Amino acid sequence: MGVASSIGQRRNRVPTSKTSSSLPVLVVGAGPAGLICALALRKSGIPVRIIEQSLEHHVGTRGAGIMPRSLELLQALGVLPELQRLRGLEAPPMQFYRLPGGTEVSSTAPGLMEKMDPVPSKPFNSMWFISQAVLEEVLRKELNTYGCKVELGTSLLDFQQDRDGVTANLSISETNSQESFRASFLVGADGAKGVTRKLLKCSFLGETKDDNGILVGNVVIENLSTEVWHLWKPSPYLFSLRPYDREHKKFVITVTGLSDEVGQGADAEKFESLFRESIGRSDVTFGEFEWLSYFKPNMRVVDKMSEGRVFLAGDSAHVHSPHGGQGLNTGIQDSFNLSWKLALVHKGRSPISLLASYNEERLPVVAEMLKQVTGLYNKSDGDASAQTAARGKHLFMLGINYRWSSIVVDKCSATQTPVEILKDRAYLGWDDELKAGDRAPECPNLRLGERRTSLFHLLTPKKHTVLVFVGEDLNGGLTQRILSVLRSKFTKDTTDVFLVGSGTVSSSASFPSLLDENGLARTAYQAAQATNGRPLVVIIRPDGIIGAMGDSDEVLKGYSTLVFKSG
Repeated sequence: MGVASSIGQRRNRVPTSKTSSSLPVLVVGAGPAGLICALALRKSGIPVRIIEQSLEHHVGTRGAGIMPRSLELLQALGVLPELQRLRGLEAPPMQFYRLPGGTEVSSTAPGLMEKMDPVPSKPFNSMWFISQAVLEEVLRKELNTYGCKVELGTSLLDFQQDRDGVTANLSISETNSQESFRASFLVGADGAKGVTRKLLKCSFLGETKDDNGILVGNVVIENLSTEVWHLWKPSPYLFSLRPYDREHKKFVITVTGLSDEVGQGADAEKFESLFRESIGRSDVTFGEFEWLSYFKPNMRVVDKMSEGRVFLAGDSAHVHSPHGGQGLNTGIQDSFNLSWKLALVHKGRSPISLLASYNEERLPVVAEMLKQVTGLYNKSDGDASAQTAARGKHLFMLGINYRWSSIVVDKCSATQTPVEILKDRAYLGWDDELKAGDRAPECPNLRLGERRTSLFHLLTPKKHTVLVFVGEDLNGGLTQRILSVLRSKFTKDTTDVFLVGSGTVSSSASFPSLLDENGLARTAYQAAQATNGRPLVVIIRPDGIIGAMGDSDEVLKGYSTLVFKSG
């Protein structure tokens, strides 16, 4: 009674107000998109404040399918080894049961997403199952090492932005107070129900599937095999029990086809009752429920992901059905695309106009992704083999590109494709030759001095990386002009430069050399022209995207003009 009384007294107090000091970036929302944005900024040396409205950290697996492209970005952040240690089971084979009875197997199918054939340029060939709660915890711990801690129970009330920054009015639940906080930029990663998008007055166009509510949660099941994925389809429902932690007998449970009358307010007891009534199995013993939530699929996207100094990332900008596991992964890429640009602008290395490219690049990707995922949702009729076939390799997100972007420079391609056609392939990608705007391929088996390494171990979210594919002779006029531009326009605090050769490269160029003994780098970057005496320049952005490609010093000058401040 004493605790309840004190809470009531706290709520009845008149909120006090204060004005606090400012920081460069305020991140609203501590889900994966907000945490990754904050972490990437802190690794770039940018002070950040990150707030979360909830009083406790999130629990449950939620968005647990981490795609290969996201794994590459998490590797760049330095958190992949810990995530690999904590990852859950790979998707086991699916097993459908005949009804009534629910014990006799009616059909089987492989896991929903088949692996890619392993190739050197794509180090991750399958989706990893990582509980969202685990992912967030790992990101929070890494963020804490940079002196940045998530502030729980702190919510955004409103904001006003001007030419120089954003003034955010915050509510602090612990002290029942309000605070006026000044930031140069505000990133809204507060989810579909968050306030940032509403305050920014963005439209949220799309649809809600009212006739297909979904119940999802995590539960311990002691007496059910963890070797297969169990499914039943008693019309109008689809029950799914997918194991993800074999040691502790933990399953992700999903029920689709629910009405609000059945799904809203559902708890463990109601789920168990529905399971037994629909399927007829009383032998399955459900233990402790960690988390249970009901929702209806939404397919929506904003009309703009930024305005002025305020930006949207993750579910605050786009929501869709869980089919295909694209939501959390798309938020990760939002944050990576935005964070390096914010860092350069805050440091004074880039003009503020660079930030307009965030909306320009991400919105077409999100729009095309939403079309694909909605199509996948419409095909999900409970047929196991059909669901597997519908999930193409594009869901791994390795084809996402920005070929149309105004800050991308391609001096290699002889043909010009119309911008609208390029945007139509923003998500699916291309099967033609590598071009500027594409994902940078991995290159293993490189030698840096006496050390064996790979390209992805050299990439960093803090800097651009420039690869100059050269012949054995660095004294040619074109090569020397390229090196001269690199020294004059690309500073060491923004760019790492490597000379790539199949043999020993002279160290007189004042840049480190990478020995490509097996030719994997030259193959991945189609650098055959370098063997004919003409160098190839590749500029890789901090988000792992090729910003520019070309065989002259003009590509460096062009990219520098677009991205960096002159002088």
